[in-house]
Amino acid sequence: MAITQIDWAWFHIGPGTLNSIEINFPPDWVGAQVTLHGIGSGGAAITGIRQYRKRLNSGADEVHDFGATQPLSWPPAVFDFMSSISIGTFAASNQHAFVSVRLDHWQ
Repeated sequence: MAITQIDWAWFHIGPGTLNSIEINFPPDWVGAQVTLHGIGSGGAAITGIRQYRKRLNSGADEVHDFGATQPLSWPPAVFDFMSSISIGTFAASNQHAFVSVRLDHWQ
């Protein structure tokens, strides 16, 4: 297998929030990785993959959910034949989180 495309995204989460960002794309073999690359002072911040949709041979999507409100169960990376990914991020009060996402498309 070879990487055929690399997509990047980044976003900022403000203080005292639990957010989810969904990224949709055409069904493909994708390795997805999310990284918390910066935080403000004081408090905690966490990020991970909250869920993704695996595209089945039938054309239907199968949701793999790691827990919408369970940040400690969110993995930092997944690899599957998928059509979307949801990134979850939590930032404590007085905290800002800066998150980057890398999507490697494989063939």
